Amino acid sequence: LDFAPIGKAIDGLRKDLTKAKAKADEDSADSSPKLRSVLHELEMMHSTLATLKDLAAAQRDHLDGARKLLDERARQGNVEIEVTQELLANESAFLEHFHEALAKAREGKK
Repeated sequence: LDFAPIGKAIDGLRKDLTKAKAKADEDSADSSPKLRSVLHELEMMHSTLATLKDLAAAQRDHLDGARKLLDERARQGNVEIEVTQELLANESAFLEHFHEALAKAREGKK
């Protein structure tokens, strides 16, 4: 999955929120309670978006680590496949899935 477009959108929103907050801070001397409330919510949204960005980065790093581990195991000759109840019930589907996994492992060794 490509999360780059989501990251760009979140970064753009962060920049817009930062500009809006800076502008509101300039005008805050005569701000109303409603405006202060909106500013507070914008700050909370900014914080939430930053947290989501950090979580997305952590998830990306985790997936990269898992992919590297699977590549390493494939190079060692270990082949792991997920066996579902459907595959167990359908021998031909199981064998097809098994042969695909073997073919992928062989391609990885080349």
